[in-house]
Amino acid sequence: MKSHTKTEIEFKWTLPHARAQEVFLKHAKRLGAKFGRTRRVVIQDIYFDTTEGTFASRGMKCRLRQFGKRWEVTQKWSRPLRKGLAVRRERTLPLRVTSQRAALCVIPTLVGIQASVKILFRIRNQRVLRQLKLPGGAVAEVNF
Repeated sequence: MKSHTKTEIEFKWTLPHARAQEVFLKHAKRLGAKFGRTRRVVIQDIYFDTTEGTFASRGMKCRLRQFGKRWEVTQKWSRPLRKGLAVRRERTLPLRVTSQRAALCVIPTLVGIQASVKILFRIRNQRVLRQLKLPGGAVAEVNF
């Protein structure tokens, strides 16, 4: 099982109305962005910590994500947003499990702790994903 650690640069903002998505994509195209296909996905995120609060005490959040039939666990080192921009270190491990229960059982070993975990909260959302290739070769993913 191979993990990957990366620095994620994420910009978050709220669209003032439904048409704003079209306006954003129109401007991106005008600037030379090339569009990939649109995909609709359902994502379930479960945020958790140890019963002792180990991750929070280390300035970290841990998330279990179900994306279709795939499961993964991500550790996110916290940093404050600055004008909507988040730059943080993340480590993601793919899981070879088929259920939430199985995932929660293997997570302590994977992230190097000897404690049980507890669910803090859940988020279930539908997203529309679109990949953009920007002039110069950078690739970005836009989620609405």
